[in-house]
Amino acid sequence: MKKLLYTPILLFAFTFAQAQNDIKARLEFEEAEKAFSEENYETALKHLNETEKELGKWSPLVSYLKIESLYALTDMGNFGAPTMQPLYEEVTLYMTYLNKLKSDEVPMDKYKVVYGIEKTLKALKLEERQSADFLKAKKEYDAKNYDVAIPLYEELAQRGNSSAMHSLGIIYRIKKDNEKSKEWYLKAIDKGNAVATGAFAYVNTEEDIKREYFEKAAKLGHPYGFYELGWYANKDGNVTKTMEYYQQAADLGIAAGLYKIGEKYKDAKDYTKAFPYFKKAAIKGHYKAMESLGVLYFNGDGVEKNTQLGMEHLLKAANSGITNSMRIIGSVYHKQLGNYAKDYTKAAEWYQKMIDKGDESGYLNLGDLYSLEDNNQPQKALEYYEKVAEVYPEVTLKTANLYFSGKGGITKDYAKAIKYYEKYYDNKKKNESYIDNLIEMYSRGGNGIEKNKEKAKYWKEIRRK
Repeated sequence: MKKLLYTPILLFAFTFAQAQNDIKARLEFEEAEKAFSEENYETALKHLNETEKELGKWSPLVSYLKIESLYALTDMGNFGAPTMQPLYEEVTLYMTYLNKLKSDEVPMDKYKVVYGIEKTLKALKLEERQSADFLKAKKEYDAKNYDVAIPLYEELAQRGNSSAMHSLGIIYRIKKDNEKSKEWYLKAIDKGNAVATGAFAYVNTEEDIKREYFEKAAKLGHPYGFYELGWYANKDGNVTKTMEYYQQAADLGIAAGLYKIGEKYKDAKDYTKAFPYFKKAAIKGHYKAMESLGVLYFNGDGVEKNTQLGMEHLLKAANSGITNSMRIIGSVYHKQLGNYAKDYTKAAEWYQKMIDKGDESGYLNLGDLYSLEDNNQPQKALEYYEKVAEVYPEVTLKTANLYFSGKGGITKDYAKAIKYYEKYYDNKKKNESYIDNLIEMYSRGGNGIEKNKEKAKYWKEIRRK
């Protein structure tokens, strides 16, 4: 009797557990759909992975939404994108599933979307990069063990792997052996490798050859081929063709194409049209698009004003190394923009970050910060201005004024003041009030210079013009 009862109890327990899992899976999927509709694709993916876990099996419904989410996050022009490989794997699974269906069972709308993504992945030769041998070679390449990677890639190249040929082209370019680099790129191109075609274009210095190979890359379906053709069309002044090429690049999932279209609309002050392109590019990880999106949110251009969201995007861009974003954030605290309080300490920190990243224009910003009425520190301002006085004409003039005036305890130095005033005139050829200071210094002398009537006369004549 015990044996008779045992099996039904186990069956009931299994069925109940499965039902519970199905309910959890349904709830997770609903959360995924909600996140997807709100363009929170990373959140959507987390819920989709949980859905699959609860189901305990692969599902075409889950897979399709995964593909859409991964594609939204992936810059198709960047092999290093962390979502590129998962996208490839999911597309492969989904297309395998569709190919097993009868023709009248295939959901054509979804098929067209996934087929389009698969086509780009094939143009990028992702399938050639899946073998254990390729991954072994890539591991050595990533570790910069090029002499170990070369024979591994060569063995794959002998088997016809065009991505291995392309990788060899990159390695020899790094090793500054341009002849061997081009040789391997051309071998990959002969195998129809679109990525190598684009790479070969980049390493050529002759514009005609570069353009020719970008055209070939575009014909092979490489997103960057279309992007570069957009650059050439823009250089030629062909606005229509520029937008067409950038749109083709954007349609193939390249973040730079989306960003460029956004820029074109922004330049035309059509912020409503610019916004969605910047947003899509930012989601794909384009840092300059994050900056542009942040500015739109901050100013309320083309979108409802949201300074907090604007700052979030600016911070993402700044933390990725975009120095102009650091400048904008510094200006927010420097000039009390949006609903952010004035904070000169924070402003100085962001300007210093610019300098630490190699952007010396941060010295100009720091100089301006220490020239404010409520933060007036002339000696500090001069210290920063003089670091870039030879580079920026506006700083040249400010530096000259400080040495001329001796403001804030600065030692008057007419020799330096003259040097910077004359440099400013040489750059700008502007007849303005600073010339009166030159006339005065040459007329009076002192503070490091001798009187010079001829020079005073020379500047008086310029001032009269």
